[in-house]
Amino acid sequence: MEILFVCTGNTCRSPMTQVIAEDVFARAGITARCSSAGVAASPGSPASDGARSAAAANGLCLDAHASQPVTKADISAADLVLTMTGSHCDCILGQYPQHNGKIYPIYGYVRGEAFDVQDPFGGGTEGYRLCFDELRGLIEQLADIIIYETGKTNDRNRKRSRRLRIKAGCLKLFSKFKI
Repeated sequence: MEILFVCTGNTCRSPMTQVIAEDVFARAGITARCSSAGVAASPGSPASDGARSAAAANGLCLDAHASQPVTKADISAADLVLTMTGSHCDCILGQYPQHNGKIYPIYGYVRGEAFDVQDPFGGGTEGYRLCFDELRGLIEQLADIIIYETGKTNDRNRKRSRRLRIKAGCLKLFSKFKI
């Protein structure tokens, strides 16, 4: 599975999301290739100082990151494209409508909500920390979805998968009732 994370400049949100996903997926035993890009990225820019600090505070590293713009090849290669905002999603779908069905805002895909991950660029350390924590929560939920949808379990995620099957069964049961 290949997952592409997209933000604006590919220096804050999407690179943080990429390293978080790589970490969370590895811990959950999920095999996925993660990458990131930006709808308005200049090639070769490093991750912002705030993004690097937030990642480092959580044991992750963005020192080798170099920004890249979203390309047709990136979109074609990805099985799933998750954007930080609805506007990013609209921008990509406007350029590559043939890939509708694999491009979603991250909140919409993971939680079914129409929220955006706010850009911490230019903000203080606390803003980056909050953004990092928000992204970690979203990626942990994405890992749950992948585990549930693929049915792949191992010793690391067996309890998580069982919990998700129970949760899905309850949701299916409750959806039969008009509340």
